[in-house]
Amino acid sequence: MTTTQRTGFGLMPLLARLVLGAACFLSGWHLCFQKAAMSTEETRVLEGVAAIPVAYTTEDEDPPADAAAPPETPAPAAAPEATDPAVPAGGTVERAAAERVALSLREAGWGDWSEPAAWAASVLALVGGGMLIIGLLTRFWAFVSAVLTGTSFWLGPIEHLAMFEVDPFTWVAMGEPFEDMMLLAALFVLSVGLLASGGGFWSVDRLLWRRGDATSPVADQPQAEA
Repeated sequence: MTTTQRTGFGLMPLLARLVLGAACFLSGWHLCFQKAAMSTEETRVLEGVAAIPVAYTTEDEDPPADAAAPPETPAPAAAPEATDPAVPAGGTVERAAAERVALSLREAGWGDWSEPAAWAASVLALVGGGMLIIGLLTRFWAFVSAVLTGTSFWLGPIEHLAMFEVDPFTWVAMGEPFEDMMLLAALFVLSVGLLASGGGFWSVDRLLWRRGDATSPVADQPQAEA
């Protein structure tokens, strides 16, 4: 392999690692160490105190009969607000940004697994992003990234936004949903590419597990003609 070929084949994995690693690391940093505002109702849904709102999507257009009849017993007039002191009534509360991911998972039906899964994904994104940047255990972290981005793509554009039920020629006009979908798709493709190619020549993997035939200067010299 010539020097030009080696540079070309090594440059693409390097760029893919830097882009994917930076996206994962910064995302994981935000989820683990920064705050996001959540409303009181969202906090109660996250903690399992309030029920998740359910839309009526059955064949009947009308809600159930008992839902239309509110209970006759009024609430006590002088009842004080019995809310969690950490959650101000009628306002917002600052929670770790990973909790918003947990809220989305709970609304998607993950139940009590939503919060552990959200924090696990956040930590994996943070650590995996750093490992991808330096190129250590590239294929393993590329696989982890492919799982995370693929799951996000399924839960976001497919399940929540139902992008594939909309005319594709109207996607661009949707703005942010289209950009989020394309970003997740691009990160998934980069993950699969690194899973296939590895970290490339300029990576810690190359320094630790270099092959003798790939580093031998004889491999780059043309064979003498007989």
